Amino acid sequence: MKKNKLRILITNDDGANCPLFYSLVDSIAKTDFCEDILIVVPAFEQSWISNAITRDKEILHTKEVYGSYEYNIIDGTPADCTAIGLCHLAQKKWTQEKWAQENHADINLTNKNVVDLVISGINMGTNAGDAFTQSSGTIAAVKTGSLFGIPGIACSATLPPEMRKAWTNRDFDYLKQTESTIAEITNYHVRSISSLINSKILEIDTVDYVSINTPVQINQDIAPVICKTKQNLFKEMFTEIRENIYSHKFSGFIDKPDRDSTGRDLDLLAKGLATISCFSSSLSEDFTLQTSDIESLQEKISNNFKS
Repeated sequence: MKKNKLRILITNDDGANCPLFYSLVDSIAKTDFCEDILIVVPAFEQSWISNAITRDKEILHTKEVYGSYEYNIIDGTPADCTAIGLCHLAQKKWTQEKWAQENHADINLTNKNVVDLVISGINMGTNAGDAFTQSSGTIAAVKTGSLFGIPGIACSATLPPEMRKAWTNRDFDYLKQTESTIAEITNYHVRSISSLINSKILEIDTVDYVSINTPVQINQDIAPVICKTKQNLFKEMFTEIRENIYSHKFSGFIDKPDRDSTGRDLDLLAKGLATISCFSSSLSEDFTLQTSDIESLQEKISNNFKS
């Protein structure tokens, strides 16, 4: 990402009607680092679906307008949204002859990588700790982008209990009353995204995508803390509601002993601090950030967050 202006694919796992998603879209589109956006979202909420790819059925693509923006609606998973967005919809949007003629002569019409960055979220809930991180559709969307060589930033927010309940029940009348909270969450995430871009963290060879998490009460004056994810395991995930019939039921985590004493994401969130965790798309290389690397990156993030 060595450009001042970026073409950004924005997606999520909560679907088009997520209030934090529209707020993020509108804010990203107005930033100095954004050249243009492509919005690609699943038709329905796809939480907990991780990196699932649709293989055995056709996927319908439709378009809808929300406010000032055209949404590409994909009847598939967050990973589907990213893959279809990068390999098809971005080509249609940004490699047309008209686009190339409008002062964009630098675009190579044969280059599939016309997207500079994938942003996913803001998720209506936390995606911290190993178990949630690896199950999240929000994070999977940017992980999928990294497998196409495109860096990504996933955004997730811990919600106040009443707001979380309203989202679960799709109580949009109540959610309309949380506009100030939505604005606060969005503002912090956009500032964090800007700090990541200006700090050039996603240009590090071992960092392909990152995950931002915010606590319930956000301190706008404190930059997010770069950290590792909490090592944990799931407890029971399904319950048998009648014979041979099972329903999803999240029952919490079992913490694993930390291998080091550095602060982990869930621990820091519990202390009211926002977090950034860095990941590589490689499963065969040693990509763990060392303490010295984290300290150096933290200084860059903090400096850019204040400016």
